Amino acid sequence: MSLARSGPIFIGGIAGTGKTRLAAIVGSHSRIEATRKTYLWRDHYGRCRDLGDLHERMRYVESVLRSPGVQRLGIDPDRVRREFADGPATYENLFALIHRHNAEAKGKARWCDQLGMVEAFADPIFRAYPDAKMVHMVRDPRALRASGTSPGRVGWMTGRWLTSIEHAERNSERYRDRYLVVRAEDVEANEESSIRAVCGFLGETFESTMMDTGAQSNPSTITGDVSTAEAGSRRFVETAAGQAMIRQGYAISDQLVAPDLRYRLLDWPTNRLTLAAWRRVKAPSIVRVSGGAHG
Repeated sequence: MSLARSGPIFIGGIAGTGKTRLAAIVGSHSRIEATRKTYLWRDHYGRCRDLGDLHERMRYVESVLRSPGVQRLGIDPDRVRREFADGPATYENLFALIHRHNAEAKGKARWCDQLGMVEAFADPIFRAYPDAKMVHMVRDPRALRASGTSPGRVGWMTGRWLTSIEHAERNSERYRDRYLVVRAEDVEANEESSIRAVCGFLGETFESTMMDTGAQSNPSTITGDVSTAEAGSRRFVETAAGQAMIRQGYAISDQLVAPDLRYRLLDWPTNRLTLAAWRRVKAPSIVRVSGGAHG
């Protein structure tokens, strides 16, 4: 099937920001096939020891084709091997072949990949695909419930949010008309208007049937409302991320109930440690893997 193609689409952001819902709606467009959890950029970018070596390159290709996220697509691996051997020996070419073949199999002209924190890979993505578009979902961090029960989870979540927002601000400035930041709250307040705006950004005609897409949630994500967040957690998030929240249009509370003694003595210092660990160790490692710049 011969289909006119447009540039690829990437949907990013951290857990709980509405990426899955947006990808489901975008993927219901008659021209767009959306995937999630292929993990190509997160797990496979930069992971070949030497792409210039034929043996290493083909061993790497096989490992990508065997990965669960790729196998779920049901593409023809022999075709991927053939076309990759005839084209540039780059990660970006391999990833594009996989997504393009999947879109073509579904009768779609354009492919879209949803991946948490794909915003960290904006530099190599836009270098490889000059006509790519990226939609970055954000949400008020006070409404993001850190999953799990381990101490310091709020600090870790706050660090992830700050890193994602820094990428959002940097990428919006650097890539301008190719990069769109969307607040989850705005989508939830007026979904159709928001989807029309996303379609305009993507250069696609809005289709009313997109709004028939059923809600799809990520069961591993726990989200809540700002008003229900614990006082200590809210105060910690506002103290650590207040300036970034204001820049994204989120108001800071004028008054907060003081956290209890246990939070002040145990949870607050633990969250400070996990926030620092994310900022000093995890965030720089993401930038190193992506090959991008930061700051």
